[in-house]
Amino acid sequence: MDAELVHRKEASMPAKLASLFGGFLCMLACGSVYGWGVVNKYLGASGPLPLKYTADDIDTMGTMGALSVYVTFHTGIFHDWCGARASLVLGGVLLVAGWILTMWGVHNHQPAVVIGIYQCLCGQSVQPLMLAAMENVKNFSWENRGKTSAVVFTGFGLTSVCMAQMKKHFFAENFYGLVTTMAIVGAVATIYQILTFTSPPVDPAEKIQGGKCQHAMNMCRQTNAQILIVIMGAFGMSLYYWIVNVVGLWKAGGMEGSVADLITYFGVCNIIARPVVGFSSDFLPFSRCQLMCMGMLIVSLTMFLCTFKLITLSAFAMGIADGFMFAVWPPLTRELHGMKMYGITFSVYLAMFGVGDVFINFVLGKTCFKPTADGHLPEANGMILPALFAAICSVIGAGLCLFLDRRIKYAASQQKAVQVA
Repeated sequence: MDAELVHRKEASMPAKLASLFGGFLCMLACGSVYGWGVVNKYLGASGPLPLKYTADDIDTMGTMGALSVYVTFHTGIFHDWCGARASLVLGGVLLVAGWILTMWGVHNHQPAVVIGIYQCLCGQSVQPLMLAAMENVKNFSWENRGKTSAVVFTGFGLTSVCMAQMKKHFFAENFYGLVTTMAIVGAVATIYQILTFTSPPVDPAEKIQGGKCQHAMNMCRQTNAQILIVIMGAFGMSLYYWIVNVVGLWKAGGMEGSVADLITYFGVCNIIARPVVGFSSDFLPFSRCQLMCMGMLIVSLTMFLCTFKLITLSAFAMGIADGFMFAVWPPLTRELHGMKMYGITFSVYLAMFGVGDVFINFVLGKTCFKPTADGHLPEANGMILPALFAAICSVIGAGLCLFLDRRIKYAASQQKAVQVA
């Protein structure tokens, strides 16, 4: 073990950077779950496929795939138990199989629930690939955690832009070509990361295999964790209200252009915000909690823009907000809870995105969205209440970010006082 530790500590910087780039590519691959708004345009009444699905069918497929991203405690345990490379293999197999089976299921016009199950495989691939990609961050010093996290997470936001532009310019009428491309990219990116992955130095405490459920329960009993869980839930409501309903928002607002353009605007702002916020978080006097507060305020602004049918502006705002939050909360959770059993820690917070998604889109959305005579297009007034509710919750979340910041600083000052004494 000692020789292994020495070898790992002496890994060259080019090897670490190559591995970090592999993490970026893994995020680029698993970020394809963001692209359902692009894919579902092939399946509906106006799409090029000869066999059509109803709006409810498409909603069922996309919702099942989106929610499966957040039911991830088992994959978090798998990562903590088996390590990053095994997690990469699991994630890569799930992602490629999910897209290939989706293509096969659509070709044979299988029921929406069956295709939704195939999309669940894609959703389940996100956590293993994401956790393995974030292991690369541990190869670098804590002073660089914001930068390295931003590099990795930028890939996740870039996918939506790539998918939208490929659909628009290369696969406008070719659903099978787009899905095949995504499967190939997922396979290549995963294999590259497996081959180039540079294991970080081993912390003996991270090798403890027992007590994973106890770790999650102990974490959730902490006030700081409870505050951050609520913030993640509020963010999940707003983010996935926009993502799940982008087609309906576009139609209800009577917008020109295309949904692919909106997703491109969202993705470009997402790509820009993640490295800018991530890199600056290591230098600016603002704490990560204060940056999260800014992100939640932009989320709230996005929801208000949706209520005024300013869907194009909301695409820019949500892209910036998403970049803010994903550049900040992963390193923040490691600062709060450490690296030990991080698969479980990450799963707890990621699950709150799904809780927020279910609440806003099923509890509020299904009771407030009013279908028009053709049964497909929601009226604009049916989208106002969920958006306003998410906006208010996001403002509350911004306040909780500042409250969390005060608690963290107070705990740090108390610890420093004890050390001095």
